[in-house]
This record gives sequence, structure tokens and C-alpha cells, in this order.
Amino acid sequence: MGFVYDYGGQIATTYKGKWVGALNSPASLKGLAAFKNFFLAASRASKSTIETRPNPYDVYAKGGAASMVGPSWFSCCVGAQYKTTTAQFVMPGHIKGQAMPGFLGGSDLAVPINSGNKDVAADWIKDFTSTASEKALQVKGNIPNATSLLGNNINEKAASRSWFVPTAKHWVDVENGNILRNMLTQILTGKLTIKQAASSASDNIASVLNGS
Repeated sequence: MGFVYDYGGQIATTYKGKWVGALNSPASLKGLAAFKNFFLAASRASKSTIETRPNPYDVYAKGGAASMVGPSWFSCCVGAQYKTTTAQFVMPGHIKGQAMPGFLGGSDLAVPINSGNKDVAADWIKDFTSTASEKALQVKGNIPNATSLLGNNINEKAASRSWFVPTAKHWVDVENGNILRNMLTQILTGKLTIKQAASSASDNIASVLNGS
């Protein structure tokens, strides 16, 4: 989806209180076309299996790939022979000098409604997400939770231009339904045109997100 957001597209947006799929917008279609062109030119991976079979870093560690796209922690698993010669880079966007937006997600912290210690739990979250705690996590290589804390390493620079999935109650159902994965498979295999696959996915996503 980084390609979609790089061209100004989105997965879905809201209009008059309802979710509307946006993968079939002109901007999103340009991003999906760029993704297809990139994949076909740069990858020998399967067009239909999930991205962890095999894991990209396993292929890389065995000398089967010159580079891999993934989260920064992939660098932990490149294999002993490539450990000292492997470096991270940010995917370039379609505009010269601008990085492609990267997915920036993480764990959700919440207090259960039936918790018997809501105040204590809320205080713990406040402490865990405080500037002091974030700086301590930052030293360990994690990206802090505020743009004002971003430093100059490659991952923190990249975090300044990022994207996230729609913050909707039923987003988990979109993921469980493999709607995005199925769309990309249809596009890469040519089963459907980019516009056909994107329109179908947009309709499905809107239907799921607006579910009761």
C-alpha cells in the first residue's frame, strides 16, 4: 500500500459518517499500477502465496535476493555472511528526493471496560508512553511515538512520511477476509485489470467497514 499512498491514494475514507472505499480512485490506481510494474520488474516471488512463505529474509540469507522490502527488524535475520555488509534504505517515492510512505504501526494499549483497576492501568499507559520511556525505547532501536522525538537515523527519518490502515472497528475483518491480498494477487496474475480488482476491493472494504 506504500505505492498507493505515495501517489496520494488511500484505502478508504469517510463521507457523511460512512466508509467509502478509495482504492479505485485515480491516485490509488496510479499507485497500484506502479506497484505492479515494480513487482514484475524486480521480484521473482510468487504472485499468489502469502509473503511469509518463504520469509524474504530467509531467501536473502541464502543468497537468493539482492535486496528485500520489509520492516527494519528484517536486518536481524540476513544471515551471518551478510550481517556486516547489509544496510537499510528507504524505498524511493515517485517524486525525486521524496521517500515512499512506509507503514507505521505498532501495539495498541487499552484498558478493558471491565477492569477492576482502571486508574492504575491508565497511569501505567501514561507512564509507558511518556517522553522518558519513549526515549529509552528509542535507544533500543524503536521508533518513538511523537514526531518531535524523531532523530536522524534512517528509520526515524522515514517515519516522518508514513501511512496507516483505516481506524475502523471492523478493519480486523478486512484483514481476516484477505481483501487486500486477494486484490493484489488478481492484479499481479492478470486475473482482473487493476481497475476491476481495485473497484471490487473498494466495494468489499466499504461493506465490511460499515458493518454493524
